[in-house]
Amino acid sequence: MRAHGKEQSQVPTLHQCQRMDFVADQLFDDQKFRVLTVVDNFSCKCLAIEVGQSLEGTDVAEALNQLTDAECIMLRRIEVDK
Repeated sequence: MRAHGKEQSQVPTLHQCQRMDFVADQLFDDQKFRVLTVVDNFSCKCLAIEVGQSLEGTDVAEALNQLTDAECIMLRRIEVDK
């Protein structure tokens, strides 16, 4: 069990499960931006980072398609936070 009561998933090999998360922040001039990250759960390697003022579903789909094309990775399972 993890500290917050969430059970950590067991990932036996590379590229079986990735996690995807959005991070939002703003610059000193109040300009907001968002970051999409995709990380391999086994290796903890960041596989993709997309940055933009707004990220839509099409941007997420394009980032995942580029990841599968460029890295030859078959995305089997993607974990996301609520």
